[in-house]
Amino acid sequence: IVSNEDVATIADGFGLTLHSSRLHPLGGAVNGVVRVSSDSGEIVLRVHRPWTTVDRLEAVHRVQDHLRSQGLPVPAILIARSGDRWTWLHDRLVEVMPYVAGGGQANTWEEFAVSFTMLGHLHAALASLPPNSVSSKVLEPAHGSFADPRKALSMLAETDGAFTSCADRAGYRQAAVIRRETRTLLHRLQLERATYENNLPRSLIHADFLGTNVLLAAGRVIAILDFDRLAWRERIHELAVSLYCVLGRLHRAQPPDEPPTPAELARLAGLVATYEEFAAVPLDPLELAALPFEMARAPLYPVAEAGYFAAAGDGPGAIHETLLAANNLPRACWLVANADRIHDALLRRRPRDQPAAS
Repeated sequence: IVSNEDVATIADGFGLTLHSSRLHPLGGAVNGVVRVSSDSGEIVLRVHRPWTTVDRLEAVHRVQDHLRSQGLPVPAILIARSGDRWTWLHDRLVEVMPYVAGGGQANTWEEFAVSFTMLGHLHAALASLPPNSVSSKVLEPAHGSFADPRKALSMLAETDGAFTSCADRAGYRQAAVIRRETRTLLHRLQLERATYENNLPRSLIHADFLGTNVLLAAGRVIAILDFDRLAWRERIHELAVSLYCVLGRLHRAQPPDEPPTPAELARLAGLVATYEEFAAVPLDPLELAALPFEMARAPLYPVAEAGYFAAAGDGPGAIHETLLAANNLPRACWLVANADRIHDALLRRRPRDQPAAS
């Protein structure tokens, strides 16, 4: 939680005068993010967790500089009095940037086509980063939403005892079923992943694309935000999570156990084709075959992570976070059971809903 006193300290570190003490929290799954009014206009303060190091933040800034040089809409970071693009708030690094007004997240197939066009541009720009300009070790985030099936199973096993101790809590029985079904699905995904994991192309990816991190206005992307999870990963991970986000958002009006229609699968495949038109390297056959399974594991990480609430003594939090995944499991199971159908749709992919501008 960022207080008014904290904001005043940060503003002074950047030589800014606040016009109002009113804070506008902007969410943020990991860091504290707030908007305030200053003599430089509306600004956003990002207060990082203690585990973010100077080396990592500066590496992220170098990547963002490169992306801006390639014409991508990544907001610039303000310079502090010290000459750095960050300052300290106790043991936490803070960066400040202009607030991007007037944008919203994608909500239609046409808007998602614009977003996937930008994702292609983003991956092409990341691929053009000068060699050795950033270290993969430095860019390994301390916190993220990435765990392969083997790691996720390990997380579940590690927290089983703590979670079981919540058996007298409301909602425990349903949450325990979700954990059991998640474990079963992860075992299946582990077997599938073993057939392709070592041969998946890896690259630098945003790792949290779409949602409120990609702002659109007037048919174009006006900002790519939140590089907290920037990392070297299988690029299919980014595409899979983004496609799952699309499916979850545009399929949400239907019951969660009702499968996507053939038309929806064709549109998803069309987004993949749109991405490929602008990415530097087309998807190879192995990536296309892996995509349904990678999509299926996208909603499973929160179930594995929820157990740590119980380990920290927050039984109600562990149950609540686990129950949030209930509607995602039928879709994830359907993706695995229908991997061949999805793969066939991908093989027939054609660009759809071409955006006029990106």
